[in-house]
This record gives sequence, C-alpha cells and structure tokens, in this order.
Amino acid sequence: MSETSVLDNLQIFQGYLSQPRTLVVAVSGGVDSTSLVFLLQRLSIDKDKLVWVHAKTPAVPTKHTLQLQAIADDAGASLKIITPSEFQDERYLENTIDRCYYCKFNLFEEISRNFPGTVILTGANRDDLDDFRPGLKAANDFNVRHPFIEACYGKNEVRMLARILGLSELASAPSSPCLSSRIFTGTRINSTVLYKIEEVEDMLATAIGKGNHRCRYGKDRVVLEVDPVKRNLINEEFMAELQNTVGELFGLSVSAISLSTYQRGNGYI
Repeated sequence: MSETSVLDNLQIFQGYLSQPRTLVVAVSGGVDSTSLVFLLQRLSIDKDKLVWVHAKTPAVPTKHTLQLQAIADDAGASLKIITPSEFQDERYLENTIDRCYYCKFNLFEEISRNFPGTVILTGANRDDLDDFRPGLKAANDFNVRHPFIEACYGKNEVRMLARILGLSELASAPSSPCLSSRIFTGTRINSTVLYKIEEVEDMLATAIGKGNHRCRYGKDRVVLEVDPVKRNLINEEFMAELQNTVGELFGLSVSAISLSTYQRGNGYI
C-alpha cells in the first residue's frame, strides 16, 4: 500500500466520528494508538466527542508519557491520565503467559468506569492478529473497537500514516512495548525492577543510539539485547562496564549479566 492509498479508507474513521457516542482512544504513546487518535483529532469537527486517555503505571516508560503529552498539547487536545489497577491484581503480578490479558482487562475496566457509555478504541493493527495477543481477548470482553484492523492497516501502513500526519519521529521509532514484557514469564512483576529496566535501556540508547534495545530480567540474570545494527558498538571494554553497572543496579554478579542481539518475543522464554 502506498502513502496515497493509505488515505483511501478514511470513511471508516469518519464513520466513528459521525456516530452519536463519545470516542475514547486508549493511547499508550506508541506509533499505533498515537497515529489513530491524532488522525481522529484532525478529522473531528466536534473535539468534545474525542477523548485521549493514557494509562500511567510503572510499566509505561516515562519518555512515552512525556512525548505523548507534548503531541496532545500541539494538537490542542486534553490528555486524560488514568491509573488502572493491574499492580494490585495478583493475576497480573504473577506474570503468567496471559499477563497482557489482565493488564488490558484492568485498563478497559478503568476506562469504562471513568467514561461510561463511550466507545473505546485502540490502535491495534492487522499484524497484531498474527501475534499472541491476550489483550485482544480483554478488548473483546469490553466491546472495544479497532479501527486500523477494520481498515486493513498493518504496521507499515500505520507508519506511513504517521509520516503523513507529521509524526515523523514516531513513524521511525523502534517498537517499544510495556516494560513488563522485559521480565521473563514466571518471574514476578515488580515496580522497582521495572524502573531499573527503564534506566538500563535509556543508558544503552544514550551510549550507542536509539534502537531495539531490551533489558530482560529473570530471577537471577539479566540479558541485555542490543539492536543487531548496533551490536558492533559494544566492545569488550564497554561490555565489562555494562556488567559492572547493571550488576550493581540489580544486585547480581557480573557473570549474571549477558549480552545478546535483540529478538522479538524473548520475554516469553
């Protein structure tokens, strides 16, 4: 699909805006949900019918919240910050393979409580249907809608749309799911650990440049995954420095800190 044809399905988004109920978009700060709400903001005549809602918890990188707030301000939108209850939900904290279901369940429950009678939308795209996404089941439980899926937009189309909308920095940004995805399945979710993970990933981005970098944490080890195109920037001296810094931060020995290249979905091993 070309950038021109990306706009061929605008009637789907306009159709949502023409119905009588208020639209609430769950905006994580990533390219998908941000592009969706930004597009709807551009198309909307009655801005009061569109609500930007962002969930801020220890699993959400601070930079995502700050960037999203800046985008909302530039768009003249009021960003509503909510705090779902997943960090009080043992089912989420246990970090089973269905963790994302309980995360999204708490999110949509909180949105429904704060904005009753509205239509909840997400930025889920067609490519998500080919992935293991327990969160989509939670969305179905709350009758959440996914306009990009209805418009047959995959990740490439969403990134094209972001460029058209002027969100060029987001369009080219590497994927960055919630910080809890860095904790190995079966290792309990801990907010203190999440803050440390964010600190390490910010450190890597500062040292070698932005990319698909992950700090993956298990009960007795940390795996630093670096974007393949940046891997050659980490020499033995830098790796030794990383092992000392990260080991001290997590209270682990240097031998428990290893280096690998980024692999999507490694949080499930």
